[in-house]
Amino acid sequence: MRPDRPPNLAQYAAAVPTFTQHPDVVMVPTDDDAFILVDGAGTKMITLNELGGLIWNHLDRQRSLDDVVDACAAEYPSVPRDTLTADVTAFLDEVSGLGLVDRSAD
Repeated sequence: MRPDRPPNLAQYAAAVPTFTQHPDVVMVPTDDDAFILVDGAGTKMITLNELGGLIWNHLDRQRSLDDVVDACAAEYPSVPRDTLTADVTAFLDEVSGLGLVDRSAD
């Protein structure tokens, strides 16, 4: 990089993946404080615990991994951030793989 040119920060911002709820997915509460996500065709389902429900609700608009972890940390301040990051990452990987969450390009 030349010192007389500022870095192109937009290229770095674009490299951060974001996640959002797939518009055809519905979250249905259960009787035992859990939730079920169902795709529009009714062919893919996953049961969520309380944390999964919290994560899902925060995906109402495009959010980065850090955005979601920040929201979870606010709700669970006693849980170490690295634990939350691992849990949120696993959740996003699973629901993205099922097509229940849209992930932007990396």
